[in-house]
Amino acid sequence: MTLRLCLFGQAKLEIASGVQFLALDRLLCMLAYLACQKEPVKRSDLAMMLWDDGDTELGAQRLRQLLYRSSKKLGDLIETDHQHLSFRGTTDVADWQMLLVNNPRAALDLYRGEFLSGLVCDASEFSAWLTIERENRLQQFLHTSRRVAQSLEPPEALNMLEYALSHAPLEHDLLLTALSIAQGFAPERGQSLVALHLRALAELGETPIPEIQKAIEHAQRPSLPISPVRLSDSTLIGREAELEQVQGWLEQPESRVLSLIGVGGIGKTSLAMAAVQNHAVAFVPLAGFVGQSLVPSVAAALGAVLSGQGNADLELRAWLERRPARVLLLDNVEQCLDATRQFIEQVLPDSWRVLLTSRFKLALRQEQILELHGLSLPQSANDFACASATLFLQAARRHSRFVLASADAAVLVRLCHVLVGTPLALELAAAWTRALSLPEILAEVQHNLDFLEGGLERLPAQQHGLRAVFNHSYVLLNPSQQTALASLAIFRGGFDKKAAQQITNINHRNLLTLSDSSLVIRDAQTNRYHLHELIRQYAEEHLQRNPEQWQKVAQQHAAYYLQLAQQTPAHQLHLEADNLRAVLTWSLAGHETSQALELIVAMRLYWFGYGLVQEALGWLAAALEPVNSTALGVEALLLHTELLQTQGQSQTAKTQLQLASLYAKPSPELAALCQTMQARLAHRESQYQQAIGHCYSALELAPIGSSAQAQALRWLGRAEIFQGDLSEATTHIEQALRIFRNQNDFEAIAHCQNSLGLIGIQCEDYTVARACFHEALRLAQAQHDLHNQAANHTSIGWLEYIAGQANQATYHTQKSLEMHRELGNMWETLNGYLNLGHIAFHEPQNAMRHYQHVLLEAGSINAISLQLEALLGMAQHQAPEIAVQYLAAAIVHPQSNNEIRHFAAPLEKKLRQSLGADFEKQYQKGVQRGLEATLLWAKGSNEFDITHSHFF
Repeated sequence: MTLRLCLFGQAKLEIASGVQFLALDRLLCMLAYLACQKEPVKRSDLAMMLWDDGDTELGAQRLRQLLYRSSKKLGDLIETDHQHLSFRGTTDVADWQMLLVNNPRAALDLYRGEFLSGLVCDASEFSAWLTIERENRLQQFLHTSRRVAQSLEPPEALNMLEYALSHAPLEHDLLLTALSIAQGFAPERGQSLVALHLRALAELGETPIPEIQKAIEHAQRPSLPISPVRLSDSTLIGREAELEQVQGWLEQPESRVLSLIGVGGIGKTSLAMAAVQNHAVAFVPLAGFVGQSLVPSVAAALGAVLSGQGNADLELRAWLERRPARVLLLDNVEQCLDATRQFIEQVLPDSWRVLLTSRFKLALRQEQILELHGLSLPQSANDFACASATLFLQAARRHSRFVLASADAAVLVRLCHVLVGTPLALELAAAWTRALSLPEILAEVQHNLDFLEGGLERLPAQQHGLRAVFNHSYVLLNPSQQTALASLAIFRGGFDKKAAQQITNINHRNLLTLSDSSLVIRDAQTNRYHLHELIRQYAEEHLQRNPEQWQKVAQQHAAYYLQLAQQTPAHQLHLEADNLRAVLTWSLAGHETSQALELIVAMRLYWFGYGLVQEALGWLAAALEPVNSTALGVEALLLHTELLQTQGQSQTAKTQLQLASLYAKPSPELAALCQTMQARLAHRESQYQQAIGHCYSALELAPIGSSAQAQALRWLGRAEIFQGDLSEATTHIEQALRIFRNQNDFEAIAHCQNSLGLIGIQCEDYTVARACFHEALRLAQAQHDLHNQAANHTSIGWLEYIAGQANQATYHTQKSLEMHRELGNMWETLNGYLNLGHIAFHEPQNAMRHYQHVLLEAGSINAISLQLEALLGMAQHQAPEIAVQYLAAAIVHPQSNNEIRHFAAPLEKKLRQSLGADFEKQYQKGVQRGLEATLLWAKGSNEFDITHSHFF
């Protein structure tokens, strides 16, 4: 019997009856070492290689026991005599060495993963040998990949280099070669490789070499908090001429950029908003901007969901080019002049236009400038028709029953001149008419800073007007109110009364005073408060002048929002997102990594529910450096594993899970959760028997009635469904459901209901299945949990497909696909396309379009199983001679699983009947061609034989 030992990737034996996977133990160590030796090995030498203790007699005894195990499990695979041992079969390593010389391209197909992937041995000699072998094989693979790629066409070369870099993302030369090819062919794929390289460097705490530094900077996507802002419909006072100018600009399609320039508080934003009321516009607030690129904020304002897999600049530009041109309103651009220039010049299509507000000019060639100055000033004691006086009087009447006394007319004139017609300054001054007379207001303003009598030239340009008004308002507060205002600067994105009272200790009277003074703004609809960004910055200066107060308030802010995140449903955290991000930023800046990790873990459902997986990964990467080995660190590593899994980064996920498992050993409950996560990873790879084994290991560790026990039970049931053991699956899921209900864990309850629905499908009880899925969907909708909503739309879509309701199936599947795309879950998005292909079986053109989309995109997240299923789907619409080659390439691939083989079985049966004796010939063609070449063939398959589309 011919035996072939495969040592690249997961170790296995190929025999006539099939494939036998080998456990990662000392028996495999012995087989691998013997198989790689050209000459027989002495028994004594092998014993020394496999055991460290130096006891010759004990080593010989252990070796005899190992050989006995080998003969019982593997037959006569090892040839023995009294002195020597040798391996009797062939190996993929031997074939690899021969092909490296004769057929390098075929050799690369044999490298299915690291040499003896996952194997660890405590014997130092074997471990040293294994390390050298792995490195040698990897370097041969990388060198050959680069050499062969240089002789191929760009698409095929880039596929080869991407695969090589997935095994060695730190290889500089390989990356530079790939980038040079991608630059003129697929730049977004080049940026994806740069991102992979960057993540690998971050894990080692290293920095990139200069040659790829620029590419890495482009790949970075810093987040920018976005506040939902509606365009104002208020009328402007004294800006009629400027409004006409801006509206005239909007009517000139050839105009590219218009900048409204002026000091803070001069009314730039109000003018811009009034001008664009009747135009298609996207408002992008940039106050407090931190980062290097405007792409995330513009994408959020337009509702463009980026994949996070490639070059964000190119992806957004392509998205914009597919939409009707609009006007972008960029507010407070002085925060990010360089980023704005780069965005306009490199990202924004020529058909799109920009209206921006700023204190400074962009200095772009195509930029038009409209400078705003103070409102018109009264020229006499009776000149109340001028804009500044009109604005002051209207604002004063809003705050109080203000009536201008004739004796105060001259005072008002003087006040308007002192405040140089600055709208915000006039508004703030008018707010004090509730407490002070007009002469008192003027006296206070003049006492602090007399605009007309000098001092104005001594201030920085950006402080003209506003700082004086802020100073005036601030010094009129009593000490407790000043402290309260400064403390409120700790908030980001607004706050409610409860938060303000607990964090800053502000009392109701002080909050009312600050609100009445227009220093704090209250939204009557939401009952939330916020500070105008300029006032907040001013107040923050005062807060930071007192480090003790700042530290105290920051600590109370962090404690409050950490508790909020731990006790509040995820869908209610959205209003506080900016405050939560502020806590994370300050915690990491202050090296409070445990605090940051605790908050990141507490926000788990928020990250998933709002599609913020990439952001969560960024926070975790910073907080887990260095790795925290405490119980909290284990929870964070488990979350990191879960997030990485959704992005198709299975190898990195497994690495993080190994660390978590190591640190979890002292805690049975955490160790159980690690075993359950092992089961989830195995489940994703369709290794259901392994998943079941991990779940039982978890149940042995988990405390009775604990969340860890329930998690193990639900994933055990899930795996048993796919193994066909429906009775056991039902029992285990219902046990989990009881525990989750006691804990009010609605996300897990919805997941269990979904699993019971899958059982209903297997039992062909579609009424029960439909009820379970819709109950799970209702729970997810009640929690605003987009992640579970998408999963249940997927299940309902598949149920309706099986039930023959094609329209309903398409609707729910399309719905789930859109949700998963919005959430950034690329694996499930592509699975949605795959399901659409199956549903559209009787529409061959449509089905093939969906399958080809999966083939083109799945490689970027290493979703091989999806590619295999898509290939089988395409085979159903091809002529039998082509279909059988697709079939062969799919089912002989190492990652082909029982589910895929089950899908392929009826197709294979019909192809055998159709082709007869020619089946084996075509089948061998597919085997020899291999998956990679077949995928390239299928990706380019734009034509197919419709006459065979319903053959299967």
